[in-house]
Amino acid sequence: MNTGLEFTDELDKLQEIKESCYSKNDKIKMYKNFLLNDCDIRLPDICLELVARKKLDLEYTEEELNNIKNKYEEKKSIIEYQNNQPLVNEIIEE
Repeated sequence: MNTGLEFTDELDKLQEIKESCYSKNDKIKMYKNFLLNDCDIRLPDICLELVARKKLDLEYTEEELNNIKNKYEEKKSIIEYQNNQPLVNEIIEE
């Protein structure tokens, strides 16, 4: 039975985490764990992180966005290289 207290618990936990002295990353991890364990919300990690950041008012900084973009570009180039390597080897063998 849904008593409505679950929503109050979530707001209390959210406020508790917001007011804590933990680092930004620790706050995000704490809220993600709360969503997973206490609220039984099963979503991919990135979705939980986006929800946690939004609820905690801890949006990505420009530096964090640049780091994400750089990591993406790096991984993309590695995958492209790996995908093209068999073609290069085939051409070399001919």
